[in-house]
Amino acid sequence: MLSRRRFAGLGLAGAIGPFSAPFRPAAAQPATAGGAARRAITIVVPYASGGPPHFVGRLLGVRLSRLLGEPVVVENRPGQSGLAGTCYVGEAAPDGRTLLLATNGIYAMTMNILSCRFDFTAALAPVGLLARTPLVLCVPAASPLHSLADLTQAARRSPGALRYITPHAYNLPILMLADMLEINVTSVLVGGALPGFEALDRGDAEFALLALGAAVPFVHGGRLRALGVTAGQRTAQLPDVPTLAEAGLPGFEVATDFALFARAGTPDDTLARLSEASIEALSGQDVKALLAPIGVEPVRGTRAAFPAYFEAENQRWLSLIRQFDITSMERPR
Repeated sequence: MLSRRRFAGLGLAGAIGPFSAPFRPAAAQPATAGGAARRAITIVVPYASGGPPHFVGRLLGVRLSRLLGEPVVVENRPGQSGLAGTCYVGEAAPDGRTLLLATNGIYAMTMNILSCRFDFTAALAPVGLLARTPLVLCVPAASPLHSLADLTQAARRSPGALRYITPHAYNLPILMLADMLEINVTSVLVGGALPGFEALDRGDAEFALLALGAAVPFVHGGRLRALGVTAGQRTAQLPDVPTLAEAGLPGFEVATDFALFARAGTPDDTLARLSEASIEALSGQDVKALLAPIGVEPVRGTRAAFPAYFEAENQRWLSLIRQFDITSMERPR
């Protein structure tokens, strides 16, 4: 059950700078000066295959390979709430050949809860912010709750009675939502997206915050009702659904952000080349069209803009982690 301590929610820091100069791909470099074949660039995705990070990584890999003129492979390394793949890249050679595609769920949340063998900011250098996707507050289609106000009133009438699905013992966006609404709700742990939908269908939980791409098919299919999106503006996929700010919760804006990192110590010219190529790789209407079905929007995040965004995003979630004294990913007994 969540505490009713008040949390002053901060707006999502969107330090995304413009990139105007066109990227000029370098000539392919299949061999080193000594004649040995260069190994492929590897993009490590620290999650299981099948989700938005996996899809973004595959698309990025294909387009980077074309732009850079050399092979790029994508490797899924799930485990330890994302730390397995993160640690792998954090201990790789600082040559720009091993990259990490991580979400703020790792670099601003998990890394502030779980201990690792290294300090994230010291071990990894940002290439840039690539994309983001908002969340959707959903209830079953047959639910008597038709708005954020309905959910808030129901939760206040029966503290702790409203249950939400989550794959983690601590769901920080819902912690923030409940704290800003000053309500108590109870988590129901599920093993993934499909078990979560099944739990909602069975009546094992009353609501969820779902990734936009996961929620849209079930909203359009009549299985879920969307009460609000966590973006700063309405989404093209759900144009009739208000933002949570419009629904009565000003200042609540949350997204899953995708960023690319290399090992700290990677030469600056290599980081610059990767950054420019990554921006170019996810630019264009064709890329937007490919990412739209999974609810992901490309952003043109520069290396120069990333540190300010990273600091704000980390402080935002670290404040919540400290407020609720979260020291483990396990539910307290």
